[in-house]
Amino acid sequence: MFLNNPLGTGPLRCESWFEAQCAVYLMSRRDVVDVSCQYGVEYAKGKFHYFDFRVVYKSGLVRLLAARPAQLDNHGKLLAKLELIRNHSLHLHADDCKIMTDELVTKAVFLRSAEILRARELKNNENCNCMQRLLSGMKETFKVCELLQEFADLGAARTAMWNLIDIGVLEHACSRPDYMTMTDISYLRQCA
Repeated sequence: MFLNNPLGTGPLRCESWFEAQCAVYLMSRRDVVDVSCQYGVEYAKGKFHYFDFRVVYKSGLVRLLAARPAQLDNHGKLLAKLELIRNHSLHLHADDCKIMTDELVTKAVFLRSAEILRARELKNNENCNCMQRLLSGMKETFKVCELLQEFADLGAARTAMWNLIDIGVLEHACSRPDYMTMTDISYLRQCA
């Protein structure tokens, strides 16, 4: 499956649904400037491993990532292959390499990332500014629906809310946001 890449570096070809979820997560991160797919690295003479992603961060760090649900590498074969790559040729391609699992990219993380990408495409600064002004009258923590009902246009309100989450003005107020999907009855709080 192909995904539009808002970073402008061409579409991303993902070979599995989990890989696509990881791509959405990476593209939604503010510290990522480039994501590309299927990057080949030779780790022994004539033996190649194709990383699911090559990621460039704002800091200049280049990281190669293999996307695998945790249960698919329970024998450690992929970890062993990454160690060979680190010892053989990683320095020619990137600064480091890692495995992205479903322990990092959970369903909640994927859904949050997808909403952030959607909101970036539809960002309206006037709506974001209006929502920020409304936040001054809100309690320390409040339900999503309490914030959204302050707007006449529910769609514009939801987009502005996700834009404010994206830039770090708001956050999901729960003990484990990476495992809790945000709904209209979820709690938000302003970031310090």
